[in-house]
Amino acid sequence: MGVDSVWLLWHTHEIGDGREDSKLIGVYRTRTKAQAAQDRICNQPGFLASPNGLKWSSIRSIKTIGPKVS
Repeated sequence: MGVDSVWLLWHTHEIGDGREDSKLIGVYRTRTKAQAAQDRICNQPGFLASPNGLKWSSIRSIKTIGPKVS
């Protein structure tokens, strides 16, 4: 991916009655960083029950107009 892409990592699990709960874990500059984050959290409470719920994908980042926020 080029420098204008970011990687999203999120976790989804079923909460009953056919409903799902999804949480954005983070936005990462590289696939390697997204994978490292997944490796860090996959054994944490809340993720152990549904380890296959961790997913990541890339998207093109949105360029904003205005001052850079630190």
